[in-house]
Amino acid sequence: MQLVLLRERHIAETTALLSGDESDDARKRKRDGDENVRFSGYWSPYVRALPLDELVASLPLSWSESDIQKRLLGTALFAEVQTERAKCASLAAALAAHKVFSAFPQNAFGVGKIKWARAVFWSRAIALPLAGWGRGGPHGSYDMKKKTSPGTKRSSGDDGALTPLLDMCNHAPGISAGTSLQTRGASWRLVATRRFVKDEEVRIDYGGKGNGELLTRHGFVIPNNPFDTCLFRVGKEKKSFLLHRGVREWREFPPGLRDAARNALADEGNDGDDDGKRRGELSFLAATARRLADAAATTAAPRDDASDAVAEEDETKSIAPARFVPDASGFATSTPFLAERACVIYRESQRSLLRDLGDLAAETIEADDDDEQ
Repeated sequence: MQLVLLRERHIAETTALLSGDESDDARKRKRDGDENVRFSGYWSPYVRALPLDELVASLPLSWSESDIQKRLLGTALFAEVQTERAKCASLAAALAAHKVFSAFPQNAFGVGKIKWARAVFWSRAIALPLAGWGRGGPHGSYDMKKKTSPGTKRSSGDDGALTPLLDMCNHAPGISAGTSLQTRGASWRLVATRRFVKDEEVRIDYGGKGNGELLTRHGFVIPNNPFDTCLFRVGKEKKSFLLHRGVREWREFPPGLRDAARNALADEGNDGDDDGKRRGELSFLAATARRLADAAATTAAPRDDASDAVAEEDETKSIAPARFVPDASGFATSTPFLAERACVIYRESQRSLLRDLGDLAAETIEADDDDEQ
């Protein structure tokens, strides 16, 4: 899809927009297949309406190495952003080395343009049921004649889709969006669930996304985001466990985390009786979580002056200067200053989730000691 976007953008930028007032001679030459007469394709109006490089500039994908280090080092996003940048460079190199280079001209498929295509897709992709055209199968192949994928049943599909007009809506959480997405087969429609006043912006709910995903895909974060998550890796194999607000609210460890901690201690030669292992794994989790929380601490302390402004994610409006407002739609990264503030919010959320885990482990040790007494 991203390569298709690049192709359509290239066509839109290098050809005239097809209009109804073209000359009779141009129409005739077009009907005759004259290659010297080229007009933009069916998707050109959509591509021309997409944001250009200003979108990429607001995402970590385009930040400098020093900015990425300063803003994200010590968090899970640091490695994720580096990997994404490497993928863009690798794809650009592969396309440049393609035997039929004319199919992938560098001015249309270079690293910068590939970053733009990734940004456009991931900032707009909506998970929609694609009427049975899911990936399916180990390699995502699909037999159109048999209507099945090798070795698997036909799947309903939930791949991200670009839906012109619908995917241009900004975010509003829950019922405040005032809209509902309804699907039937391969058809979708957006229905108002309340009255809209004249000139009011129509928004949709992007779903339960944590600030890490919002930051890398959309260029904004939400203060006090209830859907925030944090990856916690344990042991030599770096098994990943997802921390969420439930660790604090429900007082529950993620399934399998304590076993992974015990195995990590065993790999280090820390064996003992069952009571010792239980206490050891909890101590290990508490120490590790707090160490990672310290690593995720902000590198720059938030400023307290009145110039702090919370900007909405559409990058065109701002709320009156204030501290981070919990019910704001988002905190944008449209300028370097706002990008740093958004990363402060993201880091503090990661630190909070890790400290929740560390506190839970320490409190469990105390509860065990009380039971023994």
